[in-house]
Amino acid sequence: MNKQDKELLDKIKSASDNVSLPEELSRDNIVKQLDGVKQIAVVEAQGQKTVKDGGGINKKRIISAAVSVAAAIAIVIGIGAVGLGSRTPKVKNGSPDGSNVNINNNYNSPIDRTGYGDIEAIVADYYKKQLSERKKSEYVNMFSLFGTKKGTTASDTGSAAPSKAESVNESAQVFAESSSYGKTNLQVDGVDEGDIVKTDGKNIYVCSNNRIYILDVSDEKNIKTLNSFPAYVNEDDSTDSYVEEMYLSNGRLITVVSVFDNRDELYSDRCSYSCAVRRGNTVISVYNITNPKSPVMEFSYTSDGSYVSSRLIGDKFIYVGQYDIPFDYYENNEETSIEDLKETCVPTEIINGIERKRINAGNICVRDTDNPTIYQTVASFNINDCENTFYSGASLGGGGDVYCDGEYLFVSSGDYFEKEESIQGVDSYSSTKITAYRIDNNALTNIGSVTLPGSVIGQFSMDRYNGYFRVAVDAMYKNDSASYVFIINDKLEIVSRTEAFGLGENMKSVRFAGDTAYAVTFRQTDPLFVIDLSDVKNPKVVGELKIPGFSTYLHPVGDNLVLGIGKGGDENGTDGSAEIKLFDVSDPKNPKCVDTFNMKNTDINDDHRAFVSLGNGRYGVIIEQYDEVYVNVSRVKALVVDINDSKISKTEYFTAPVNDDLYRTRATYIGDNLFVIGDSGVISYSLTTSERLGTYIYYDN
Repeated sequence: MNKQDKELLDKIKSASDNVSLPEELSRDNIVKQLDGVKQIAVVEAQGQKTVKDGGGINKKRIISAAVSVAAAIAIVIGIGAVGLGSRTPKVKNGSPDGSNVNINNNYNSPIDRTGYGDIEAIVADYYKKQLSERKKSEYVNMFSLFGTKKGTTASDTGSAAPSKAESVNESAQVFAESSSYGKTNLQVDGVDEGDIVKTDGKNIYVCSNNRIYILDVSDEKNIKTLNSFPAYVNEDDSTDSYVEEMYLSNGRLITVVSVFDNRDELYSDRCSYSCAVRRGNTVISVYNITNPKSPVMEFSYTSDGSYVSSRLIGDKFIYVGQYDIPFDYYENNEETSIEDLKETCVPTEIINGIERKRINAGNICVRDTDNPTIYQTVASFNINDCENTFYSGASLGGGGDVYCDGEYLFVSSGDYFEKEESIQGVDSYSSTKITAYRIDNNALTNIGSVTLPGSVIGQFSMDRYNGYFRVAVDAMYKNDSASYVFIINDKLEIVSRTEAFGLGENMKSVRFAGDTAYAVTFRQTDPLFVIDLSDVKNPKVVGELKIPGFSTYLHPVGDNLVLGIGKGGDENGTDGSAEIKLFDVSDPKNPKCVDTFNMKNTDINDDHRAFVSLGNGRYGVIIEQYDEVYVNVSRVKALVVDINDSKISKTEYFTAPVNDDLYRTRATYIGDNLFVIGDSGVISYSLTTSERLGTYIYYDN
């Protein structure tokens, strides 16, 4: 042994004096594992011979070498983690107020009440495990530099709900004709969704450029602003805000605003831990607009994290958000500690700007999870008595798409795998966890969750009907993409699923209508599938139609027609056009495309809220058409289609204000007048004569 080797060994021995070897790497445990190896097979080209224990194999030397390597790894890991170990919190038997705690490992069981101390311990423990695994991985990679013998691999050392209730909105799809003024196109009747344009039949309310505009349109030729005010007042230049959407109901205006900290130091080592954590908030404000010329703020709520979605059921407002625990900041800044992480591992909130507090520990649900890094946050209140009816809660797991039928709220969150896994008998590289909440008078009660293979493609992938929850997912079949529909009972148990359909394709749209579901998948052509869900134990695909292009939004028209909007194409795929298709589904086994309207060089806004029913078989969608010569020149328009006798009988274009954005434009109507509204202004038209009536610009860049 040379001098340098001896000095290195002395350093390792000195460092190891105060480091405990992990149990799984202890000498006794390694001996025990080796004792389980009774023989080593050596296969030669001619025949086979077996070398038993002692036959030329120095077992003592193997053990010593293994323990030495394990000790070396443990030393380095231990040195790196010694600062963390001294801060390891003990899991207490109750919350700070002394209530009992029970961490539940069953996804399908009722909510658990968890104390702050327990949540802190779970998060801190998870972080230390992640750090340890990362260091182990680093040192395994380091040892691999010495090489492995031919024919060996690194893997050679490894081991092989709610009670059933009648719903007033059971799959209540919105297929009815509109009233005397435009309303937001909803997935479920009676469950309002936020949007950037709303009307009460008298005035039009617009979210634009982080302001709220209240427009008097009583004289469609002379539109004017009754009032305009910022949706959120930034305290200084350190924050930016963006108005997401709003609601209008019974003399109340509810706004949802995302607020971001824009300081450069957030992305550098100069930022304090607390400022990095609070870099995103969602602010919900309730205004009394009895006098639209002078709105009065009555309530405000600020929630940690990003906005996911919301709903308004009568006077009950429901909010869903997501809060990410700032592990990334902790990992990249040595000056922070586990104590810092523990301080910010529970989302906080502010009510009426008074004081930032943690969400009540009793309303936080912690279930078995492999990744406690993201919270799904929820809140609810009656817009007429906000503070006295306010409730907030959280559960570990992020927020994705939201479905609500008025009695229950379902929130999806996705997870992705490095390798293919099997869930519920279906292979996939991803999974979807759906958390269910029962909507009570003054609470959102977390009643459990269910995990499915694959991923959902939006809120229309979910539906509830006759006490059963139905979910359409994109997953796999025999190493290729495929789609499925799962049926889940009121105990959040999977009852059945369809066979795989749309093999080799990806789902583009889905719509449930009572006992039937319609799904569109696509790779090069557009199969429309009709799925019979009447037998909950045996759902099955009963009809299929293949045509070019694909629909990204499906809207039932009456009982026998489905309108699809999306992209046009041919047998080779899409061709840059937009298309409206009309399907006849009167015979589920033999669906037909009875009419098509194609628009070259056109994009279409497939957000369902940009689709408006104008009454009497007329529907409006928002499109953007590009000049055939000057491809960078385009104009946003409202396209109005008339459907009569199972045909698209008439189409008309109504232009939006100049330079408006496709996805920030809406069309609505009051009486016989159509209003096309963008970020900069509004243009009014007559629906009877198609005449342009007036133009009003309320924001000039």
